[in-house]
Amino acid sequence: MIEAITIKQYQLMRNALGYGFGKTNNHRNYFVAFLDGDDYQEWMKLVGAGFATRHSCDAESEVGVTFSVDKNGMAFFEDYIHIQNRILEIEKERDQLSDELNEA
Repeated sequence: MIEAITIKQYQLMRNALGYGFGKTNNHRNYFVAFLDGDDYQEWMKLVGAGFATRHSCDAESEVGVTFSVDKNGMAFFEDYIHIQNRILEIEKERDQLSDELNEA
């Protein structure tokens, strides 16, 4: 199992889970990737890591594949978000302390 994901993989998982666009929690869990696209390769790495599931192609087109973030992927994603938010909080605290020291 991998211990890190790339920024691209984070963005794909975020998109699949429906985060963003003013949403603070997930409201879906799917992403359709073209078979010949870069997203497909990244999703397959997430599948290999045990973070996502690959679903069957559309029987008529077989152009795209649907992926979903699985339980392990969701846990990893939530931890990743928590860590990123904590880093932002620490940086804000650091900046505030720096401002206070500069004023003294």
